[in-house]
Amino acid sequence: MRSHLLTAAFFLSCSSFLNDGYFDRTHRDVESSANVSDFIVQRLSNERVFISWHTENEAQQVIYEVLRKHGKRDLFVSLGVVRPKSREDSSAEYTFVDENNFLDTSYYCLKKTNVDSVIFYSVTKAVEGTGKDR
Repeated sequence: MRSHLLTAAFFLSCSSFLNDGYFDRTHRDVESSANVSDFIVQRLSNERVFISWHTENEAQQVIYEVLRKHGKRDLFVSLGVVRPKSREDSSAEYTFVDENNFLDTSYYCLKKTNVDSVIFYSVTKAVEGTGKDR
């Protein structure tokens, strides 16, 4: 009985990590496994947030999804999909602009899905809201 309670507590704690930018073993970190670098999130104005990243040596077709959440306990929601770019040297620059005029802090991450349906997640990046002194 006690081992079942410990197992249940372990799974509950892992599910809370998922919402904080940590993921289980079936998912991998985008920046270490998918040759993604320079993941940047910055507020451009009171209405827009700029998201960018760079890729190297991307041999297969992938789909990037930009995710956002408010507050540390909220769930990520999809903002949109960014398709891979055609490139000769297997590197590419990606950008995405989010219409975001929220007063509080917003958190962003990337979700990358490859042709084998393996999912990679990036680290979570925060941007201050419009109500903060900048």
